[in-house]
Amino acid sequence: MDILKFASFLPVGELPEVVDDTFGIRIIESKRADFVPPRLKSVKDATEKTRAVLITAPAAAGKSTSAEMLSESSGALFLDLAHQRVADGSFVGLLTEALGDEPATAFRSRLRSNEATLVIDSLDETQLLSRESNFVAFLRGLCRFLRLSVGECNVVLMARLDTAEWITATFAEEGVGIAEFIIEYFDECEANKFIDLKLDDMYRVT
Repeated sequence: MDILKFASFLPVGELPEVVDDTFGIRIIESKRADFVPPRLKSVKDATEKTRAVLITAPAAAGKSTSAEMLSESSGALFLDLAHQRVADGSFVGLLTEALGDEPATAFRSRLRSNEATLVIDSLDETQLLSRESNFVAFLRGLCRFLRLSVGECNVVLMARLDTAEWITATFAEEGVGIAEFIIEYFDECEANKFIDLKLDDMYRVT
């Protein structure tokens, strides 16, 4: 299964207007012409109690591009934590600041009832910015939200392998189920396709 096939299984809901994008939340509306969807290898399958999905990738495997294209293809709200410091309460706080009080409450309700999808990227960067104790507190806050959710894997976390260990350990301690996939490197055929698309995009006549 590739990442766009995975996107087709995620719930699509009405997206709120982002009133302040300085908090890392935005809507991805355009697809990259040179994007070749990577394959996903299942590490831990979902169960009926699984509330989130963790997609990990080694360095230089196109994690952030895949996160954006996953969001665009699934109609998900995209949360980029690259420049955000997080702590306990940041999950609710970032949504509220970016969307406004009532729209954020409505979106969280749709997320809980499996009527929307959220993709969270750059967990590695925010772990460094926020320090480990604050990062774990953020994850615990997210788990508190998910514990009351009936969403079926509609919160997707994107991280590199080192940060993934913190995520899986915290979810296990909080008793919240999380499915796990890993992005696989391109094989020769996929690599050649990517190069062809990249060259086409670079030399396209406008």
